[in-house]
Amino acid sequence: MNGNLPVVILGADPELFIFDQKKERLSSAIAFFPKGKNSGEFVTQEAGARVLHDNVAVEFNCRPYGTAVEFANGMSSILGGIQQMLTERASETHRLVYDVGSAVFPPQLLRHREAKRFGCEPDFSAWTSMRNPTHDAETVGNLRVIGGHIHVGLRGTSKLVDALLRDFTTSCAIVKLLDATLGQYIASLEAASPVPSTFVDRRKFYGASGAFRKKPYGLEYRTPSSIWLSSRESMEKVFNIVNGVLSKVDDADNQHEYTPDQIMLRGNTLPLYRELLKKFDVIEDEVITAVNTSVPNKELLKYALSF
Repeated sequence: MNGNLPVVILGADPELFIFDQKKERLSSAIAFFPKGKNSGEFVTQEAGARVLHDNVAVEFNCRPYGTAVEFANGMSSILGGIQQMLTERASETHRLVYDVGSAVFPPQLLRHREAKRFGCEPDFSAWTSMRNPTHDAETVGNLRVIGGHIHVGLRGTSKLVDALLRDFTTSCAIVKLLDATLGQYIASLEAASPVPSTFVDRRKFYGASGAFRKKPYGLEYRTPSSIWLSSRESMEKVFNIVNGVLSKVDDADNQHEYTPDQIMLRGNTLPLYRELLKKFDVIEDEVITAVNTSVPNKELLKYALSF
């Protein structure tokens, strides 16, 4: 690890719903943000950020950030910019929604061809090392889901962490560790939301425990919902948990001359992950269930909150 610098750099490409407070109903983002995948518009409040529609949801993507404060500042600026664009294009009664994971849309809002488009490239399960199933308009019906995907990159100062995040098998190990920490924190936010069942419904189709994509710079952790965007505190906590657990993996490399193969012991898991489960007497099925049901394991949550 490079002195006191965080090990990680984090980006995100979350999705959000739009709610019309006057009419008390959801709205489709297609009408207000017409550009879709592989396009988008710049969000002037934050350099490098783009906003677009993904099906009926709003999506944004951004550059990576190197500290918790920078990450929270960036997310806040982008959200403020998108809300301003939405107010100018729709009305002040149209608001971005953070605290749901899924919603059933009325048929009239799903007639547009983009509302029937499910174009995501496949993701994988860290628990099975296999591709997760994909879905289309026929299988999901009028239900639409949103996620708060987090992109994990590295500063390149740790040989071990760099190797872990550039290899598929070892990426699975990192994602299991994230499920046991960040996943528990996200589940706690979902459990405290007005409608926790919407997050459970989301994970029946997308974003189940262990969902990720391999990236050249690291990985995209796709399990989280967008609820962590609800407050600056939760934005900073997301960064601190990811950085905290990967720093501990990095510290292990500083103390031992591990090779990637030596680190991957017993079912593609890291020593830190196994130690956590043993310390708190938790089995892997409990980690998975906690994330998928939005009911966090109290001991693992307490550990995650320590960062």
